[in-house]
Amino acid sequence: MRSPRKQKPSLTRDAAMAARPYHLPGIRTQTEDDSTIKVNIHFQRSGWQKWLGAPAEYDKQFELDSLGTEVFSACDGQTSVSKIIKRFAASHHLNTAEAEIAVTKYLKTLMAKRIIGMAVD
Repeated sequence: MRSPRKQKPSLTRDAAMAARPYHLPGIRTQTEDDSTIKVNIHFQRSGWQKWLGAPAEYDKQFELDSLGTEVFSACDGQTSVSKIIKRFAASHHLNTAEAEIAVTKYLKTLMAKRIIGMAVD
């Protein structure tokens, strides 16, 4: 017999737009030039990976282009997603819908790579 699936808590659109992205602890940034940043993340391997002989710790590095740097820099834990979108739209002469798609996809990517987290009220 299968156990019932746990439902993920739903997040309303308003709550998602009010969320405040922040840099996760343990990341280091290095500015390459005025428009790019390299983000270094230090990870601990899981027990089974160490058991198979992998090093206990490792680093990953991601290089953010100028647009990614702009979004990443706005992730200060104080600025909401909606404000980041509005600023991005204004600085790149986009309508709000276009900016929302671009920014939210990028934020999702940064979260998946464990570079940022979201503070949700």
